[in-house]
Amino acid sequence: AYEKGRLELGSSIAQSCLPAAPPVAAAPSPAAEPVMAMADLERTLVQVAQNAKTPLEVFEKTTVMKVTAKCDRLMMTAHVDQKGAKITDAGRSMMTREICNSAGALLKAGATVEVKFFEAAAPQNAPFDTLITTRRNCAI
Repeated sequence: AYEKGRLELGSSIAQSCLPAAPPVAAAPSPAAEPVMAMADLERTLVQVAQNAKTPLEVFEKTTVMKVTAKCDRLMMTAHVDQKGAKITDAGRSMMTREICNSAGALLKAGATVEVKFFEAAAPQNAPFDTLITTRRNCAI
């Protein structure tokens, strides 16, 4: 009887932890996928931007100078210490992988990470390249 009581208690606890069944009339919406509400995502991105310790060297000759957030975007300004610098396909792939690994949860929640690259010697000029990463780039 003691063992049976423990089993029933365990089953009762397990049942109470199961999510409630959705109402029969409500069909799940494919758009209901985001893990985080947009307002929560925006707040989280603002916190990430405010807590970013810049300048931060992320790759050889590449330093993130500024991090900001707006809506669902985390935007970074990076200075590259090389005249005539270009982002190669291999470099773009490597940076995308790094962003996917370090910001995967934010990307999964619907964030976009945008990195604008400027020559360190002429940061007032237009960016020479921009890398935009979304969950699609990370297959999440």
